[in-house]
Amino acid sequence: SMVCFLVWNICLKHLGTVLCSNYIYLNPLIAFVFAIAILHEQITWISVLGCVLILSGLYFTDKK
Repeated sequence: SMVCFLVWNICLKHLGTVLCSNYIYLNPLIAFVFAIAILHEQITWISVLGCVLILSGLYFTDKK
């Protein structure tokens, strides 16, 4: 999670607040991927549903 916020702060300087504020919602998705890779967490249907909702929300907010 710390790495995500660090990268977000760097992107904030380059892209601006409006564009970067949408991508802070990727934090749970990135944490989930690292939990699977590093901690060997199990993939559950609720976590997959959460990932789908996060990605669809980002898609609809970036769609013009």
